[in-house]
Amino acid sequence: MNRTQLLFLVLTWFSCVTITCAQSLTIATQPTDLPDELSSMALLGSSGNGRYFYGALSGRGFAFDTKTGKYAIYGNETTTCEVVGISSDGWSLLQTASAGEQSGLSNGVVLVPLDSTNGEHSIFVTSPDPDHPYFTLWHLTSDAKYFCGTILNSGWESIPVIGERSADGKSYKVSTLPVPDKDPLGTTPQQFRLIYVSEDGATLVGFLVEESGNLATVMTYQRKADGTYGIQFPADDVLFDHSITVPPFPKYDDYVTATSDPDDPNYDEKKLQEQKDAYNKACDEYYRLFDLFSRNLALKQHSLAVGGKGRYALVTVVENGVDDEGFRFTKAVKYLSVDLTSGKAELVNYPEGSSEEVNPRDLLGEQRELLYAAPVGGSRYWDAFVYTHDQKTLSLVEWVKRETQQDFSTFYSMPDPVSGESTIHTGWPEVSLDGKTVTLLGYPNEAFKTYRNSYFRFGQSILPIAPVCGAMKQGLRFDGELLHVAEPSCIYLFNAQGELLYQSAQTTQLDMAPLRHTLPQGDYIVLAVGAQGNSASLKLSL
Repeated sequence: MNRTQLLFLVLTWFSCVTITCAQSLTIATQPTDLPDELSSMALLGSSGNGRYFYGALSGRGFAFDTKTGKYAIYGNETTTCEVVGISSDGWSLLQTASAGEQSGLSNGVVLVPLDSTNGEHSIFVTSPDPDHPYFTLWHLTSDAKYFCGTILNSGWESIPVIGERSADGKSYKVSTLPVPDKDPLGTTPQQFRLIYVSEDGATLVGFLVEESGNLATVMTYQRKADGTYGIQFPADDVLFDHSITVPPFPKYDDYVTATSDPDDPNYDEKKLQEQKDAYNKACDEYYRLFDLFSRNLALKQHSLAVGGKGRYALVTVVENGVDDEGFRFTKAVKYLSVDLTSGKAELVNYPEGSSEEVNPRDLLGEQRELLYAAPVGGSRYWDAFVYTHDQKTLSLVEWVKRETQQDFSTFYSMPDPVSGESTIHTGWPEVSLDGKTVTLLGYPNEAFKTYRNSYFRFGQSILPIAPVCGAMKQGLRFDGELLHVAEPSCIYLFNAQGELLYQSAQTTQLDMAPLRHTLPQGDYIVLAVGAQGNSASLKLSL
C-alpha cells in the first residue's frame, strides 16, 4: 500500500467516525439538579471533563463532584470567596478578599483540591507587582496549569497576567503581558480584561477598553518561539473606520469660561449661553465622528465566549441607529467571530428580532450552530437557545429533542415567575471542554431556592472540530518523538472512538513525549488544520 492510499484510508476512517458521532448523538446522563444546599449560589461551569462543577454568589463559592456527590463551600464572615474555575482533577481556583476590603478587589488567590482540609495542599499565588496587589481572574485551564486575568491597584488600573504552574505542581509563576500605550482613539486605555487562555497557554483573549469606557475591542496574545507574547487586535478593521480622526472629547472648562453666578458683576447671560452652545456643538461633532469611526457598532464587553473547542472567539455586537429626535436605538444585533487560528474577524447576523442582551456561549456540531443565552419575554431570567445552520431559532430543549429524540420538557417545566403560567425554563448554559456536559443556571422552581442548578450529559461531544477546506501539501510526519507539520497548524489528537483528547495552538512541530506518558496504548488519529483550513491527518500507534 502506498502513502497516498494509506492517507486516503485514514481520512475515510476519520470521516466515518466524525459522521457516526454526528448522527448518533445520545444522552448519557438525564437532567439532574444539584443538591439543595448549593441552590443559594449560581452554577457557573464545569471542569474540562465535565465531572466537577463550580459556582459562586455574594462572597461564597462551591465545588461539586458529580461522581461522588461530595461538595465544598468556600467563604465566611471574615473572608469572601469567588471560584474562578475547576480542573479535571478537582482543583478549584479561588480568589479571596478580607472582610472590609474594597469591593471587587481580591487580595488573595489560592488553588485548592476538593478534598482539602484547612487549606492542606493548597497553592497560594501572589502578584508579581507590589503596586498592583489585587487580582481579577477569569479562566483556569482543565489541567490547572494556566490561569489568566488582571492585576490591579486600588484605583482599578489593570495589567493583564498569565499564571503558569510549576513542573512540580507546587507553585505558580505569574507574568505580566504587554499592553499598548494608546487605545484605538489615541487616548490612554481605561482598562484591560483578559478572559480566556488556551489549554497550552499559547493563546489568550480579552478586551481593551477605551478611556471613556464607550468603546472596546478584542485583544489576543500569541506565545512566540522565545516564550514571550505578542499582542494583536484582530477585529479593529471590522469595528473601526481608521480613515476617521476623532478629536479628544471636549472639556467643558475649555469652552465655558464666563461666570454662571448671577450675582457676579461680570455675569453675562448671553455670553454664557453662547459658550454653552459652543460646547454642546463640539460634543455633537465629537459624537458624530465617534459614530463614524466606530461604524455605529458597540461591542458588548461582558459577552465574550470562546467556542468551537477554542478556535473561535464570539462577542455580541450591537449596531446602533439614531432616530429623528437624535436618540439612539438598537438597529441590529450581531456577533463578532474571530478565528484564533487565522486571525480573521467577521460580523455574522443574529436571528431577527433578538435582544441586544444575547450572549453567545459556544458553537455546536459540524455545522457550527450557535448556542446562546438570552432573556425571556421581559422576565428577569435567561434561557438557552440554538441558532441553527438553516437560520432557525430553537430552544435548547427543542434542539436536544431534534438531535437525540429525548424530550426534557417535563423536567424543565415550571410556573412563569411573572404570569404564573406553565413554561419551559432551562437557564444560562455552559458546555464543558470535552463537549459532553451542559450546565444550566436557572430560575428556581421552588420558593426556598435562589437558583435552580442543573446539568445533563451527552454520550458524544457536541462541539465541532476545526473545518477542513483541502489537503495540506507535504502533510504530517512523525519521527518517533516529534510531529512535523508542513505549515503552521492547530494539531488535534483523537482516540479510536473519535473523541478529541488534545488540541494544540498553531505550531509546526509538536513534542509527543508528554502525551505518550499520559495516554494508554492504542491507535490514535492526528489531524493538523492550517490557518486557511487545509488539513492533513496521520494514524499513530502508541
